[in-house]
This record gives sequence, C-alpha cells and structure tokens, in this order.
Amino acid sequence: MFKNCRKEDLRIVALELGETLSEKVTIVELTEIIKENKYFKEDVEFVKEFIQYNIEDRKKEEEARLREKELELELARLHRVNSDNGRTDEGYNSIRVFEF
Repeated sequence: MFKNCRKEDLRIVALELGETLSEKVTIVELTEIIKENKYFKEDVEFVKEFIQYNIEDRKKEEEARLREKELELELARLHRVNSDNGRTDEGYNSIRVFEF
C-alpha cells in the first residue's frame, strides 16, 4: 500500500486526514500514524486511493517541471545558435514561445 511513497506523499495524506505532525517525523512514523487514523480504519480503500492519487499528482508535477527544464535548455541552445549566426533573438526570450 505504501509502495512508491515518498515522505512528502505520506505527510500530505496524514495532514489531509487531520493528523498533527512534527517537523522531524519519519516515514515509519507517518505510516503508523496513517494506519492508526480513524479514516483509515473506517475505509482502507479510500485512503489507499487517496495515497495513490497523491503519488500520481506528484509525478505529474515532476514531469511538468522536467519538461519546463527541457524547454529552457532548448531555448538556451537556440539563443546560442542565433548568436553564433549573428541573428537577433527578439521575441524569443521566454520558453512561452514553445507553448501551444
């Protein structure tokens, strides 16, 4: 159930379930806190799905950040090529030119 979970995933779930957490809580402690939570005891499947949703959401955000970095690198490469060719790059100062 807690497979592929990061500490941040478990922390978000525990907070959403109404738990109060210390800053130094460990993954093992987070797992136990979630398992002892009343919502977990009442509806294990709901909490499992909620954990999975949080993992998927985090992965989508990571993919979006990675894609943005890739676009920034491509833009930097294009700037370099343009400057090597003596062209101006007016209007191409942002990765927004790649958005559709």
